[in-house]
This record gives sequence, C-alpha cells and structure tokens, in this order.
Amino acid sequence: VLSKWFTDAENWGGGDVMDHYNRRVEKGLSANDKTHEVKLNYIYALPFGWGKRWLSRGILARTIGGWRLGAIHYYSGGTPMGLGGAFSFPIVGNRVYITTYENWRNPTIQGHGGKGFDPAVDLYFQPRSFFPEQPRDRPGNMSKNNPKLRTEPSWNENISLAKTFQVTESARLDVRLEAFNLLNRVRFSSPDSNLNSISFGLVRSQANGPRDMQVGMKLYW
Repeated sequence: VLSKWFTDAENWGGGDVMDHYNRRVEKGLSANDKTHEVKLNYIYALPFGWGKRWLSRGILARTIGGWRLGAIHYYSGGTPMGLGGAFSFPIVGNRVYITTYENWRNPTIQGHGGKGFDPAVDLYFQPRSFFPEQPRDRPGNMSKNNPKLRTEPSWNENISLAKTFQVTESARLDVRLEAFNLLNRVRFSSPDSNLNSISFGLVRSQANGPRDMQVGMKLYW
C-alpha cells in the first residue's frame, strides 16, 4: 500500500477545533496515516515426502516429509506525531504554538559511540528550549500532527513450521513450531510529547514484544 490519509475530523465531537463552522482549516495528515505498508502471508509445503520431489520413499519420507512453512510479514512506516502541553483556551482547546515543523527530531539521537538510540537518556525530540514558550493571549497555530515527524516504523515476522501425522485411519496429530517476532526486532513506543512534562522527549517503553517461540500439538480423533 502506498497512501496518504487526510482528514478534517481527527477528533470530531471533541472541543479542540479552531472553527466548528469551517472544518476545512482542520485538514491535515491523520494520526493513522502510514505512507508505506506491506502485508505478506504465505504457506509453502516443503518438497519432501510421499509424492514430493525429494525423499519420496522410506522412513525419511515419513519423518522429514509433510512439513508446511507458514509466515506473516508486516512492514509499515511510522505515523505523524504532534505535541501537547499548551495553554488551554475555551472551545479551541490546547493547540500548540510553533514557529517551524522542521528539525524536531534530536540530531544526536544516534550517539553513545555508535551504539544507537538509548531510550533511558537520549531525547527523541529536540530539548524543550527548542520550542517557543506557549502564549496565553492567542491559540496555537500547529496542525493536529507534524507532517515531517513520525513514530518509529514497524517491522515484524511471524513464522510457523507444521506437520500432520496420520496416527490411525481416523486419528491424526498436528505438530506446530511457531516464532513471533522471529528476528527479535525492537520498536520503541512514542516519546512523551507533553511540553510541560519533566520527561518530555523521553521514551519510556517498548511498543512491541520480544521474540516469542512455542510448540503446540493437537490430536484429532
């Protein structure tokens, strides 16, 4: 999928709208926008065993043959991010005031001797001083989200290896070996985006789980 999601009703029904009688001024990228997204699913019967190309006879045909490889791949870009923590006005809410959409991301995020992002100490955003003080005499001018700043992309692979053993004429045993997040990819959660928070710009959690593997068996009769 290659797409772009615009909306003028990100939080329709809520109070944070600049002009309820002119929703066109709210038009912008949705917080759910993902420019690139790939979903790939497949099942492949390995070419071993009875009636297959290799090892079609003998004991190995019964033990090695009949296995099925299944996989689910998911890859997508990040979603647009916004800021909070501005002074709250009646009706229009706490729209943040900004002077630029550029360079919000911390340029030193790949520090620490080339070891990559350390969520315990590295700021995802520029320091708080990079952003202007929030005025109390006018609403903010920022759109719902910054079109030039996105969350981390999502990459994931789930793999399964399964086989059906025919125990008797009426009974069979299914065996499955499964791995979730096979490559043990790490995806951090979104950073604290509240300008008034003492942890502004810090990432406090991981968005996905670590690699998980399991074995399952199911007997049919």
